Amino acid sequence: MFKWLFGKKIAKPVPRFDFANMPALNEWGVFYQGGGLSLYSRFAGQLPGGTQYIYLKSFPEALPLERNIFGDWLCPVSTGVYLQQWADTTGTKAALVFVSNEGEARIVKEDIEGTDWQSGYEGGKPVIDFGGAIEKFKIE
Repeated sequence: MFKWLFGKKIAKPVPRFDFANMPALNEWGVFYQGGGLSLYSRFAGQLPGGTQYIYLKSFPEALPLERNIFGDWLCPVSTGVYLQQWADTTGTKAALVFVSNEGEARIVKEDIEGTDWQSGYEGGKPVIDFGGAIEKFKIE
């Protein structure tokens, strides 16, 4: 019994792991660039239906973007970009956020149910359809 407790143990070979084939978990990628504004995204998670949510950072830095969760949806306009900020990781409530080309961020509309948004044009002007009972948001 003492030989079993204190005897030499045979080392098992450790399988070799190839890091070159593994994606970087914390890698930031370009999400949007335009008008002097650059947004970088990093994967944060995924809902069961496949909808992804991300973290964002920007240059010039827009502090309200840091440490918030965003959908992978955007609507670029000539003066900046509209983004979908999530209240939590369930994707049930969101806010429409505008980030100007100068890096200033502000919430335009809050407490929007759902995150299945579409953007397009009506009468030559951009609009955002929130996909529910809420009226379309017309961008001036």
